Amino acid sequence: MILPKIKKMQRLFPIAIWVASLCWAQDLSQDIDRYLPFRIEDIEALGQDLNFDPRGVVDNLTKELSRFYLSDPSQKKIEQRQLLQGDENLYVREWNVNIRRLFIRDLLGEVQKSFVIKEAPNIALMHLILARAYIRQRKPYHAAYHYAMTLRYRSLSMSEQVYTDPDRLKLLGQASGEIRDSELFQKTKEALEEARRDENRLRIFIYSLEDNQRKAMSGERQWELAEEIRQNKERLAAKEKEREALEKQMEEHKSKFAFYREQYNRQSSAILVEMADLVRQIEDSLKERQKVLNKKVLYKTEFNQTLIHDYSQNRQFTAYANLLEAASRLDEKNPQIPYRLGKEYATSQEVRRAIYAYEKTLKAQQEAPLELKLENKQLFEIYVALGSLYFQTNQMVESAYYYEEALKNAPTEASEEQLKFQLAKLHIERTGNYRRGIELLLPYQRRLLALDPTDKASRTSWLKERFLVSRLLAMAYEKTNERQELARQFMEALQAHEELEKIIEEQRRTMQDTFRRMQEAKKPLLSETRQAEYNEFRRLEDQYELQKIELSEMLVLRNNLPISSLYFQYAHYLEGEKDIDKALGLLEKAEMLGLEPDRARRMAEELRRRYHIKRSEG
Repeated sequence: MILPKIKKMQRLFPIAIWVASLCWAQDLSQDIDRYLPFRIEDIEALGQDLNFDPRGVVDNLTKELSRFYLSDPSQKKIEQRQLLQGDENLYVREWNVNIRRLFIRDLLGEVQKSFVIKEAPNIALMHLILARAYIRQRKPYHAAYHYAMTLRYRSLSMSEQVYTDPDRLKLLGQASGEIRDSELFQKTKEALEEARRDENRLRIFIYSLEDNQRKAMSGERQWELAEEIRQNKERLAAKEKEREALEKQMEEHKSKFAFYREQYNRQSSAILVEMADLVRQIEDSLKERQKVLNKKVLYKTEFNQTLIHDYSQNRQFTAYANLLEAASRLDEKNPQIPYRLGKEYATSQEVRRAIYAYEKTLKAQQEAPLELKLENKQLFEIYVALGSLYFQTNQMVESAYYYEEALKNAPTEASEEQLKFQLAKLHIERTGNYRRGIELLLPYQRRLLALDPTDKASRTSWLKERFLVSRLLAMAYEKTNERQELARQFMEALQAHEELEKIIEEQRRTMQDTFRRMQEAKKPLLSETRQAEYNEFRRLEDQYELQKIELSEMLVLRNNLPISSLYFQYAHYLEGEKDIDKALGLLEKAEMLGLEPDRARRMAEELRRRYHIKRSEG
């Protein structure tokens, strides 16, 4: 009794599967039909007033989205309909939920698996336009929610599965040539696969016929097999020609697919960049709140818990950089994105990542279309930044290379002059390319000497520059063993130092005179209050304080200069020239000026002992 029932169930099982598949197809068709009334052309028309009337755009598109979500009775869609009409707190809560999914490293995953419609460009476009409208209305959390929903209905990267998906093609604009090209791509791909299968089957069949021919005993059978082999080889040659023609067509279709893929991924990259700007805005608001609120209190609230957690784990906000990283991977020919990423990493002191981002920018600049290329000023900033970053990693050759490239792209004469000094200093002190350092510094020194400013503050800075340039040239000439030029640069540096000391001494005398006059103006005030004398006293007091500040700035500038090393270096040079008296005088002067006096005294005593010179009693 049991066995017949089992056999009956086995006969009914394929029928049940067929019925279930029909029901599933009907449900799927109904689900797809929900998306069709929302034409892309109509949505684009609703979004035309985005810049002029963002509130009107929000009202119109919210009605359309509510109509779309009403077609699905599930609990999740009911929540989404409520959220469309919700207040700020609901959007903040939804943002906290979505941010975990949005800013992970593997953002460029496969097609979304949680939707029957893998790609719904019309619904994604509605959410995207709404996000942009809310940004113009200064509602960042509303915009953040709609950006998150945009990515739910849109895969970031176009694959062949996305390109040929029939549901997505139904929802595209009917005037789009992508529909025809996608259908031809799929048909050609299927025909090519079929041609390759037929070709392989024919080859296997020919191999079996040739094997049978070798085993055949009679000549008549061998002749029949040879004729059959010949006919099949002709069919194989025809199939090969057909396959080659299909492969050629497939290459053309693949180039069109590559074009559409690049356009699609560039749009996705632009969305991620917009999201990054929004995230940075929210991060800035969090930073401002952190200045007011206690960090623990802020974390206990539901206000952006994920961003705060991200900050507490990484000691900085990483969502902005993660989004730009994903956008850069999508649009590798756009130099604007890695340029921004390099600036972000350089600001957060992530030197290696900043170097990688800037070098990726330079590579993308070579392949970028004209409208995306960086300006000359931005290229200059990149080269200078790379020179500085490589200097921080102690890679001096690379640093010098990028500084040289920056010199070629300097936008102004002032930036060029400043860069020449920095590059010459790098060559002389670090790379050992003394000739290049001299070549850069000599014209710089000539222009510097021609300035001769009269203003006290400007002249002090000018003397500092003169001293540093002369000292660098002296270091270079010492290495190249050019004694005459070395002596000239020593004298130039000493002259700059002596003039600087004169200005400092003059400032001290001026201060003393001002202080004396201030005390004299103060005496009448001790007996009785007279307005004129009091005003004179206050004027002199203010003048004295100003002169004190100027003197302190001069002393800081003077003390930061390597003056003592120059004196000792010059004394060593004079000893080599057998001018011992001048060397001793220079060391005595250094001791008198307080420039490492103990060292100057020891060097002078060593010179006297070596050359048997008695110290003068004076």
